[in-house]
Amino acid sequence: MQKMKLRASAVAWLLMVPLFMGLLFVGGASAIDPPILDETSWTKGIIDQTSDAKNVISQAIDDDGNLYVSYFDNNEKNLMFATNAGGKWIEEVVANEGIVGQYSSIAVDDDGRAHITYFDYSNNCLQYAVKAANGWTVTTVGDDGNVGKFNSLVLDRAGNAHIIYLDDIDDQLMYANNIDGSWNITVVDTFDVYATALTISDEGQLHAAYVGQNGKVNHAYRNNDVWLTEEIDNATGISPGVDIDIIGTRVCIAYSSQSKELKFAVRDGANDWRTEVVDNTTHTVSWVSMDVDSYDRVHITYYANSNLNYALNDGGWHLSILDTNCGICNSIISDLNDKQHVIYLKPIDVSNALSYMTNAEARWVSEVVDEGGEFDKVSSIAVDSEGNVHIAFFDDYEVNNVTYGQLCYANNVNGWTVVTADNSSPKVGMNPSLALDSKGWVHISYYDATGRRILKYINNVGGNWSIPVLLDQSENSGMYSSLAIDANDSVHVAYLKQGAKDLMYTTNAGGFWDPDLIDDSGTVSGRVSLALDPQGVPHVAYYRDDGLAYAEQNGTAWNITLLDPNNELGGGVSLFIDGQDRSYITYYNEISNLLKYINNTGGEWNATVIASEGIDGVDSVISVDADGEEHIAFVEGSGSGSLNYAERRSGIWMFQKVDVDLCGENISMVMDRQGRAHVSYFDPESKDLRYTTVVSVPSAPTNLTVNSEDGYLELSWERPINDGGTNITEYRIYRSNVSGGPYRLLGSVDANMTTYTDMGLTNGVTFYYRVKAVSSEGTSPYSDEVPGTPCVLPGAPDVKASGRDGAIVLDWDEPDNGGAAILKYNIYRKNATGVYQLIASVDGDKTSFRDTGLENGVEYFYYVTAVNPAGEGPGSDPVSATPDAGMDTAVIIGIVIAVLAVIGVGAFLFLRQRNRV
Repeated sequence: MQKMKLRASAVAWLLMVPLFMGLLFVGGASAIDPPILDETSWTKGIIDQTSDAKNVISQAIDDDGNLYVSYFDNNEKNLMFATNAGGKWIEEVVANEGIVGQYSSIAVDDDGRAHITYFDYSNNCLQYAVKAANGWTVTTVGDDGNVGKFNSLVLDRAGNAHIIYLDDIDDQLMYANNIDGSWNITVVDTFDVYATALTISDEGQLHAAYVGQNGKVNHAYRNNDVWLTEEIDNATGISPGVDIDIIGTRVCIAYSSQSKELKFAVRDGANDWRTEVVDNTTHTVSWVSMDVDSYDRVHITYYANSNLNYALNDGGWHLSILDTNCGICNSIISDLNDKQHVIYLKPIDVSNALSYMTNAEARWVSEVVDEGGEFDKVSSIAVDSEGNVHIAFFDDYEVNNVTYGQLCYANNVNGWTVVTADNSSPKVGMNPSLALDSKGWVHISYYDATGRRILKYINNVGGNWSIPVLLDQSENSGMYSSLAIDANDSVHVAYLKQGAKDLMYTTNAGGFWDPDLIDDSGTVSGRVSLALDPQGVPHVAYYRDDGLAYAEQNGTAWNITLLDPNNELGGGVSLFIDGQDRSYITYYNEISNLLKYINNTGGEWNATVIASEGIDGVDSVISVDADGEEHIAFVEGSGSGSLNYAERRSGIWMFQKVDVDLCGENISMVMDRQGRAHVSYFDPESKDLRYTTVVSVPSAPTNLTVNSEDGYLELSWERPINDGGTNITEYRIYRSNVSGGPYRLLGSVDANMTTYTDMGLTNGVTFYYRVKAVSSEGTSPYSDEVPGTPCVLPGAPDVKASGRDGAIVLDWDEPDNGGAAILKYNIYRKNATGVYQLIASVDGDKTSFRDTGLENGVEYFYYVTAVNPAGEGPGSDPVSATPDAGMDTAVIIGIVIAVLAVIGVGAFLFLRQRNRV
């Protein structure tokens, strides 16, 4: 079902003309702190960069969190539609004949069909489009010319459309609905309007907000098919913005005031409005959009000072900037998890890209693993099957005022615990690479920069750290290494032999370490990244003087491919191979400061630039989740830059800053089984090793069941598979009288309970239930819907049995149903050992059963039970019968005699009618 508030608060570019210049706002609001840039709470991406989006954006959301967007493409003059309902963002043309699609408003019905109203500039009319399986069905609303600008659409629970719009001929605000199958049109107000917004209450009452020729923010509501209007406050005529929603049972409106401040009004009764200033730090507010979530928190996005701004009221107003130098035509909406989704325009080159941002699953928490020191704490991270984090890192220690380096290891199994794995020489443990085997034991390759400068390996198999092993006996080897473990727990290591500038590989799969030369070109330099494919074959991504190279083992040889022939490459490189043997690599252009990405998912290698603003990608790590979506952590800046994160969500790249300005040039990332990213990195200011992970709302509770009792229902469920990284605090139980909702909050229980009893119900009445989990991050999605009907067990059927040729026919009367409909009947037959076994079930509307394939002359015994939502009732008295071929013969003879008798009577009557007898 659609969220019952969709907006089209907008104005065309050509109408951005002042109507009330010089008017002063009179109010007593106190000073408000100016908005500050919020860089870490939201992820941002671009849906459509091809179209030049203009004029109006409208969005809707369904109960599954899928978004539906309508917008105008100024390049082709088309109405466009975008959605991620299929798992990927797709865009399509809705209408393209003439200039069509300005002033659009969108809604989505219970079946997931999009409905769009829009202005047809070429024909000066209001059009209504509905998404169908084979395309879009378009009809004209009314037959008057020059109508349809500033329209706003909502659907009621029956799926009927309700629209307000401007009649530009008669300068009045109109209303149309299609409740009776045709358009019914009435007048709302009798003057010109410049912005509109429409919403519908849970009770089905329509409320409209609009800025009009009277210079006011106006409210209209429909009462007994009559529109009643109210004036609320003075409003601006320059790029006006207005939106409307409902808090509990009270209507609220956000708008740009006469002096272009952001204001908010709440209706306490007829013509009784309370107004307050939300943002008086600027006098440029426009393009206002508002949404009220399930906690009655108010969320407003608005364009001011050339930025996309955000205001949140959770008891008091909090202001922030979401994005800079953009934000016109914005629209905000909340999902069922009370997370927000914002669509807006972002100028790119000479056009406006349709952009998207959200705070859903986007909050990162960071903590210190190891404090202070002198050296950079270069680290490597892994996560075990229980979700515990393991980190190897280079740290320092002091003896007699002399600082030394050592290999350290930390895990958070019982809070962060740090131990020393190797301090056998003054500078051991640099550039570690860590992996876990199938039993969770730790394996680390690392560099000892002391003396001969060699590559080492250590593990804690069995619980104690092993004696370090030299993986390459030659000097000046192993400054950079990458370690992976196969399904047989064999260890594979690729490494740089920096003295000779060669790429090496070694494994203990054969029972001993035997270094193998991969690339002896003498041009290998910098970091390397090793990954194993599903067959356990090693692949390595690495840098050479002539570009990015890729090596794959082929038997005893190595195939080498130059993926990006570019001598400007260096810095971090990361390789990931998925379960379909597809490779993903991130790497860095250190001259142009570009984070680059290449994969062979389409069968050939294709490269692209992921980030290019500033110094992007000094180091990067890529991983791919179970859904095939890429996740990249990368460093923006050099020395003390920001830690950034990018993921391809629903097919588009979404970007977020994790730590704004305190990240060194070496990071490590891993994804756990729940799809959560874990990153270790160095804080160059405090010299701390830090760890961060994303926390989110929990996943939905699982395995909801409802047991029927006399006058009440007992619900039970299981905990979510993913708690989102924070503790669950409670469960909320929702109930509806109809399948699919709407759902009302019934009650809640503490997190340690997974049961709930719904008392005082009427037997035989079916209710529908869903459950949400709640944490500090918000509410989970709904569980699956499960019906329940209070009742007692049904009575026993009264069964009769009769024999047929090779079969037994059972007949029974419907027993007392216990207060609810019989769901089915179970038929039991005694076997040769004297035990009754279930042989069949029939639907509850059936009262007979034929048991076939039986032996004639043998007596068979049966009983039948009835099943209703409370369970299986008692069995009937046992009955028996014996199959007999003669019985069916007698039946056939009887039928033949009856047919002949009918024929004879018919013949007699026919002949008598003709006086023949």
